[in-house]
Amino acid sequence: MHQCFNFNNIFLHGDIFNIISNIFFILGSIYDFYGKKIPGLDFVLGASFFFICLMGASTISSDFTIVTYIVCSIYFIHISFNNSVEGGLKDVDHDYLAGAKTLATVLGVFVQNGRLKVTKKFIALSYFLKFIFIFLIILLCIQPEINLFNFEKNFLQIILFVLLSVATIFIMYKFLHLFIFDRSKLKKLYSLHEMFSYFLLIISLSLMIELWPTIFLIFFPFIWYILFNFILFGKFLTPRV
Repeated sequence: MHQCFNFNNIFLHGDIFNIISNIFFILGSIYDFYGKKIPGLDFVLGASFFFICLMGASTISSDFTIVTYIVCSIYFIHISFNNSVEGGLKDVDHDYLAGAKTLATVLGVFVQNGRLKVTKKFIALSYFLKFIFIFLIILLCIQPEINLFNFEKNFLQIILFVLLSVATIFIMYKFLHLFIFDRSKLKKLYSLHEMFSYFLLIISLSLMIELWPTIFLIFFPFIWYILFNFILFGKFLTPRV
């Protein structure tokens, strides 16, 4: 039987909830103060989101499963990638000039005469993080509670899994190999990359959370994002950040 969310569980598991929330707050604060001064703190930010995910799980139970830890680890890698690679490229034009010490600038990425110069070291880091993300997704899929890779029963999910995996890597390739620095285009590619990565996680969990929650988790955040992005910024896929 699946456990359901109950606000009373927050109080039943209050100690672990408070401990985890404090760890998240401390890690997030470290990044806020030193994120542009010490290269690599993107992973500290990623770790803070690991604990956000764990904090959510603690409202149900403090007896965390392997699936819980894998999902939290996926969140850690995803946020680390989001901040170090996507954020690093998006802001490299002024980070480089201002002397900010991000992984992008330390690994030699810069903008010159409107042209984006991305180094092989930075590309290698990007692919390394993305393949860890894909590995963790696969690890999640082979857990006994999910067992996604059963071709007879889950053919559609497997096809979607493959297509989404290829799409995320292809979009990443696109923004890592832009020759002209175009922040608007980068943000549009990031939006697509984030959505496909999110859909990949939801498809991976679909056999565990069942049909209607899966449909809700696929469509509601997507519609919410493009609707309010348009209301706030006038564009469906390009946030003004």
